[in-house]
Amino acid sequence: MESSSFVQRMILPLIPPKVEYVMTRFGETLMEPLNEYNGA
Repeated sequence: MESSSFVQRMILPLIPPKVEYVMTRFGETLMEPLNEYNGA
């Protein structure tokens, strides 16, 4: 999903390492169609 620009990965310089994912604007545009597909 990161390579398709749906989410952005952030690696935080912590011990132990921590990775967070944030949805991009492009990814947000897909939420409504995906919710409709899932019946939400």
